[in-house]
Amino acid sequence: MDYESASSRELGAWNPKNDLAPFLESWSTPNPDFVVDEVWRGMVASLGFSGTVSKDVLSFWDQTVKDVYSGEEGRKKLRMATINLMERDGLLRRVRDVKCPVYWLQGKEDVVFGVKIPAEHIKLFTSSPEATLTLVEGGGHYLNATSPKEVEEAILKMVSKYA
Repeated sequence: MDYESASSRELGAWNPKNDLAPFLESWSTPNPDFVVDEVWRGMVASLGFSGTVSKDVLSFWDQTVKDVYSGEEGRKKLRMATINLMERDGLLRRVRDVKCPVYWLQGKEDVVFGVKIPAEHIKLFTSSPEATLTLVEGGGHYLNATSPKEVEEAILKMVSKYA
């Protein structure tokens, strides 16, 4: 719920301002022949999938990222997405106003945010009739891709209870 603040970084979150600044700088000049580099693609895969998917899945997403972020339009999209990661705000001051049930699923292998932050932040949903955190064994940052069965089960549970 926090942006990547000093306190979230103390709890193990990544630091996109430091980690992504060199990429952003290199993508700030128009380039009709732009192709996102292998380092970025590897970072997207390693951070997002957290080592939890097959080489075939990684290969598919490597090619997809390469295709999506190529040419001048791809460079612009990637640059804007990176700025968003570096400059987003947090939601911590707003979560106490959430009045609906909160089912938070968090991958235990999520290297971007880890498990300490969700364990602290779930407690802040004080107006919610139900706020639960489920740590998904083997789940990565892209939880719906690394643990689709667990995500589907949680959605069905919530819908069955509140529909």
